[in-house]
Formats: sequence, structure tokens, C-alpha cells
Amino acid sequence: MGDMVLEKRKEKKRTGFKKLAVRAGIGIGAIANVCYLYANHARQGIQGGMSPPDPVWAQFVNVALIFFAAIYTANLLGKGLERVLPAGRKVEKSDKRSEISRR
Repeated sequence: MGDMVLEKRKEKKRTGFKKLAVRAGIGIGAIANVCYLYANHARQGIQGGMSPPDPVWAQFVNVALIFFAAIYTANLLGKGLERVLPAGRKVEKSDKRSEISRR
């Protein structure tokens, strides 16, 4: 049974759109987290009725949720692009070698 899992993992490879989507999701998530943390700590009011920042545990949870949402959404977009655009499909290694030898 363990061999079947290893075979499925070997067969399952990410294509160009999926890799790009995951990297874009990480970048977007990092930017969104910086904005969230800045806004969270910038609202520490000097005076008046400004609210205090979120507790540390809530900040960790929110950062994790922002990263998850950004990567998941980007991955879904990558899968959609892969289905729509044929250029996203991965070329087999043997096909790459034959293309290089043709040139």
C-alpha cells in the first residue's frame, strides 16, 4: 500500500501554471500579511478611542489564515488557467529531448 502512495506522488507533478500560482500566492500572502500587521499595530492610538492591537495568538492565526487563503486561491486560479490554456500543460521529458534534437 505504501508503494502505491509513492507511485502516485511520483506521477503527480506540478505544471508551469501551478508552480507560478503557488509562488504568486506566497507573494500575495506575504504582502497582505505585512499590510495586516502594519494596520494592526498602527492603530495603537496615542490618545482617544483607538482600539488596541489584536492579541499575539490572534495575530498568528490571522497570518496563517491569510497565507492559506492567498495560496489556495492562487492555486485554484492556476488550475483554471491550466485547463483553459493548453500552454500550461507539462511537456514530457522525452518530448523535450526530441524538441531539442530537432533544432
